[in-house]
Amino acid sequence: MVDLSYSQIDSWLTCAERYRLERLEKVPTPPTWPLVGGRAVHVATELVDRDTWGMKHDDPGVAAAWHATFNVVMDEAADEDATGTPPSQWRTSRGHGQEWWSDNGARMVANWVRTRQERDWHLFADDPALGVELYVDGFYGDNRVRGYIDRLLMTPDGEPFVCDIKTGEKAPLFPMQLGIYADLLRRGPQQVQVAGGNYFMAGKGEPTPMLDL
Repeated sequence: MVDLSYSQIDSWLTCAERYRLERLEKVPTPPTWPLVGGRAVHVATELVDRDTWGMKHDDPGVAAAWHATFNVVMDEAADEDATGTPPSQWRTSRGHGQEWWSDNGARMVANWVRTRQERDWHLFADDPALGVELYVDGFYGDNRVRGYIDRLLMTPDGEPFVCDIKTGEKAPLFPMQLGIYADLLRRGPQQVQVAGGNYFMAGKGEPTPMLDL
């Protein structure tokens, strides 16, 4: 039996050799700013959504949640780095390093808060335990796949959908991640029928069109 997270599946599909080196051979690699910044955005939005769903996007608490979270995630990444590489030398994408993420992370978190309020999205069953970072798993043949759904939300009409927050420049070409999550929800203990899903592009501050799952 193989036990995989969706991120491991995506890593293998993107670059099998990198997957082998990092996941199987355990070759130490320095942190990268796209992963550190993306992780911080996810944790900050999770914090805001769990504790203060009604907070407005321009509330000072949004920026405060970001900066507190960013510093913690950055320190954790440095502590876990077996190579001892200083943050100033962590790999960047498009030249976006520590200063860029420090300035733009708060904007991404505010974009998320503003968008879900403008579109009148609600947490599934109005329950943070179900709507925020919901764990799902299941078997495909002999292989167990597990993951955390960023958000299980409801439209203003009460239709549930899955949403994954992305901090990169481009949305995935194929909605495999959303489809797997929807299938695991249907077959798991939640038994939630999800017909649609989307990606929220935090940098642009807008979701992709709703995808038929």
